[in-house]
Amino acid sequence: MSTLQEGHFMEFKGQGLVFLLFLWLVSTGQTCTKEIVYGKDYYTQPKTAWFSNDKATVMASIQKTLERFGYQIHNIDEEKGRITSGWRPVEGDSHYFNLFGRKDYGISDGAYYRLTVDLAQEGSQVKVAVGTTIKTVVGQLETSGKLERRIIDQLETYLRPPQIEMSNVGVRKK
Repeated sequence: MSTLQEGHFMEFKGQGLVFLLFLWLVSTGQTCTKEIVYGKDYYTQPKTAWFSNDKATVMASIQKTLERFGYQIHNIDEEKGRITSGWRPVEGDSHYFNLFGRKDYGISDGAYYRLTVDLAQEGSQVKVAVGTTIKTVVGQLETSGKLERRIIDQLETYLRPPQIEMSNVGVRKK
C-alpha cells in the first residue's frame, strides 16, 4: 500500500470510529430518557408552636408569612385548619439523608418539598404544626427543621402583642 493510500485508509478508519461512537451515544442516550423510577412522598415530623391568638388571626398570619418567604399557597382548608404551599426545590441545608448515622445534605439534589401548616384549637391556644412533604427518588429524607423554624419564628413576630412584659422567666403579653 502506498503512503497516500495509507493516509486515506487511516482517515477513513478515524471517521468510522467517530461514526460508531456517535451511534453508540445515540442508542444509549435513549435509555436515559425512559422513566424507570418515580418519586415518592415522604412526610417529616412537624415542628409545633402554641399561640394565644384566635384561629382566624393565626390563619391570616400564616398566609402572610408564607407569602413573605415566597411560597405559593395552593390550598387553604379553613374547616380542617390546613394550608398547603406549592412545590419548591429542596434547599441545600433544609433536608438530609441519614447515611450510616450521618447527615448527608448533598444527596437531596433533585428533591422537592412543600410546606403543610396545620392549626388546631387546644383550649385557649391555637396549636400550629409546620411540616414538609418531600418528593424524591433517593429515599426518605429528614428535615433539618430550618424551614419550619423560619416559619414559626416569623409567626411569633406577627402574632406578638403590641405590649409585652419581660421578666427573668420570659415574655408575656400585657
